[in-house]
Amino acid sequence: MPCCNDADFLVVCLAALAAQTRLADEVIVVDNRSTDASAAGARAAGARVVPAPSPGIWPAAATGFDAASSEVIARLDADSIPPADWLARIDATLSESPEVDIITGPGDFYDCSPTVARLGRVL
Repeated sequence: MPCCNDADFLVVCLAALAAQTRLADEVIVVDNRSTDASAAGARAAGARVVPAPSPGIWPAAATGFDAASSEVIARLDADSIPPADWLARIDATLSESPEVDIITGPGDFYDCSPTVARLGRVL
């Protein structure tokens, strides 16, 4: 999970991960040069914090992928709030369909205007 100065969002996201019906094997937060309490909050929630060598979401995501030790990588942003069965659904889909390599799904924008939320669903 790439993170740059998203401490408040990150707390919510990590709490949602802790409440999953199928817990994550590992949670990695890639600290993308945060100057706030993001890294400390991630550690307090039990996540492994990995520093990003280069700024930007794509280098940070790649750093997280490289740091992962699990066979399956579930990618989130720090401002995401996954539903409680998110990881269980990923696990079930991969178990039922071994030929599947990648799963993606919809994203719902929250805490924004209805227009922005609608644009997010369409785009």
